[in-house]
This record gives sequence, structure tokens and C-alpha cells, in this order.
Amino acid sequence: MIREIIRPDKAQLIIDIPKAYVNKEVEILVFPLQGIEKKKSIKPDANKELEEFRHLMARVEESNIKVPEDLDIDDVIDEML
Repeated sequence: MIREIIRPDKAQLIIDIPKAYVNKEVEILVFPLQGIEKKKSIKPDANKELEEFRHLMARVEESNIKVPEDLDIDDVIDEML
């Protein structure tokens, strides 16, 4: 799973996805965050930890390492925030 909050400066976005996602169904959601309360208690290194986690997951997806299908990534990410 890849989740990123951005502030686009133009109407067009280019999205790079992991090789493991090619030829698979993926869901892309785009919606404004106005009015949505953001978590206020984010660990200082949460962004760095999340980026390291994304790189690790990309390497896992490109390798032969087997990751359980029912692994709940959301719980892992919530713990980092």
C-alpha cells in the first residue's frame, strides 16, 4: 500500500508505482482534505520511518520474499504515526 498526501501545483499528476503493481488492479483515490482533521500527535521521525518502510516494501515486492496476503499494513503505519 502506498499513501501520500500532497499539495499539487497543477491539474495533472504522474504516479510511479512499484513493479509488483503492474498488470494488477489498483485503486487510486483523489479527494481534498479540507475539513478533515489531521492527527496532531505525529512522532517527529514518522515521515522518515514511513519513507524507509515504503522502500523496504518496494524491495520485498520486487524480490522473492513471501509476504502473507492478510498482512494489515494500516496497523503498521498507524503505529508509526
